[in-house]
Amino acid sequence: MLNRRLSAVALALVTMLYGATQVHAQLEPTTEYGITITPQMIFDAIQESQDFWPGVRKHIVSAEFQVAEAPLRNDAVKFLKNVDSRLSELLFGSDQQQAKELLEFLGARLRKFEMYRKLRTILNDDALLAQCKDRWEMEVRTIYRLAEAEQPAATKKLLEQIKADMQAARVSGEKLEKAVEQWNLLSQNMGKMNQSRVGQVMSKFEDELRAGDPRLRELLTAILRASDWATIARADSKPLRTAHFVIAWESCLRYERQQANQATESSPLK
Repeated sequence: MLNRRLSAVALALVTMLYGATQVHAQLEPTTEYGITITPQMIFDAIQESQDFWPGVRKHIVSAEFQVAEAPLRNDAVKFLKNVDSRLSELLFGSDQQQAKELLEFLGARLRKFEMYRKLRTILNDDALLAQCKDRWEMEVRTIYRLAEAEQPAATKKLLEQIKADMQAARVSGEKLEKAVEQWNLLSQNMGKMNQSRVGQVMSKFEDELRAGDPRLRELLTAILRASDWATIARADSKPLRTAHFVIAWESCLRYERQQANQATESSPLK
């Protein structure tokens, strides 16, 4: 009930930007790639993010999170706050078109996570999905920095690599076909996200990270990976909280160790 009231506040703020008539016209449910996203789902996601990240940032700088030295963890939190502030500016600023594009971007982001959940159901192997997702997210960021004409071939190659990873894990037959289909849809959806103005803003943050301290980049990558996994794998329907992040962090570390052990066992030098 509380989340519904808070989402109503988000809707009121957006209504102030567009006007009541425009909100009704522009914020209708949309269906793409077989996934329907409603305005309420987007508003709920906005509120969930506003509830989730303050607690996670507090956890990162706490004594409980002994992953890196305190100054580096403080820098990570500062970076996350900068991203949050920039997105808030886009949503609640005076540029109606930018606000609309951010809402569309958030809708596409919800589709992305729904696709990952479908892949999780299909594969029924969290360690494998985590491995494929890590490769996917890393390679996709590189692909989007290529010339536009080079991106289709690079994306096709990545899809072939993901398929090979799944086959190496003995995924075959109908399960493999369904998984490949989802990765293809994910590719299309993320391509649209990257091409949007909001995607370009996020790319600038990525460029800032690439040009800075590699330790900070590694820490933030791990933090965002855990937050993604919390969204994908939470076992209940409750809004995300810091506890979900802590569980996801440990899960990602466990899957990483499993991958390292498998690589060692398959090494010809073993």
